[in-house]
Amino acid sequence: MDSRPKVLFYGNSLVLAGVQATFKGYAGFEVIALDQPATERELLAFDPSVVVFDIGALESEFLFASDAS
Repeated sequence: MDSRPKVLFYGNSLVLAGVQATFKGYAGFEVIALDQPATERELLAFDPSVVVFDIGALESEFLFASDAS
């Protein structure tokens, strides 16, 4: 089982691309990139530890997603 924190980058802005590139340089993180709008179910399926997004570049459905557990 992979115990690395999952970092989900949600969006396609240049700022996110730079931050994502930095995180890819660290072996301690699992980096997931999602550059298209997704449903609540799709976002929660990734089970991220943290979500990084540019609120000015993409309306984030993740803000409205709720954990049903």
